[in-house]
Amino acid sequence: MNNILINKIYTVFTSSIALTETEQIKLKYILEVLVNELIKLLLMLVFFTSLGYGSAFIFCFITLMIIRPMTGGFHMKGFWSCFVFSFSFFSLCILIAHFISLSYILQLCLFVFSMLVYGFFAPVIPKQRPKYPPDKMLRSKIISLVIIILYFLIFNLYGGSFLRHGIWVIVFQAVQLLISLGGTHYEIKQKIN
Repeated sequence: MNNILINKIYTVFTSSIALTETEQIKLKYILEVLVNELIKLLLMLVFFTSLGYGSAFIFCFITLMIIRPMTGGFHMKGFWSCFVFSFSFFSLCILIAHFISLSYILQLCLFVFSMLVYGFFAPVIPKQRPKYPPDKMLRSKIISLVIIILYFLIFNLYGGSFLRHGIWVIVFQAVQLLISLGGTHYEIKQKIN
């Protein structure tokens, strides 16, 4: 269904605007990303809302959208694998926040862990994208660390259940970066052998 929608939008654009072949390829890619992301977002929103976690999902989603552009990570190749991974990620963040209360020491440990991962390893750029220049890498690290520090301060000043969700988003994003790096190192090792 999403391919039909993408093709209809693509046809509207290409019939009304003269585009080069490269621009048409870029347009098709952008439409695929936008439509697929919107469909995934709506499916998850409907699911979590039906369980009474709609607000928590929105908060987790916004938190991830703030941190992920600075930290990067891996991308799945297909729509359904991406959907399953995203669904699992948000489910973990929402459910763990509801069932595990965090002491101050545990909060601090989780934030320090995340800061170390982001500081040493972020951003993790997918192999399909060009590598960042050193100044952009450093800027991404600094911004992600500032976001985490601000989040920690806000969490400790105001608390609240939604802020607990955000902690888990930050932590699982850090774990995802480590998994992504492990996968990259494994692929490199396999090519060498």
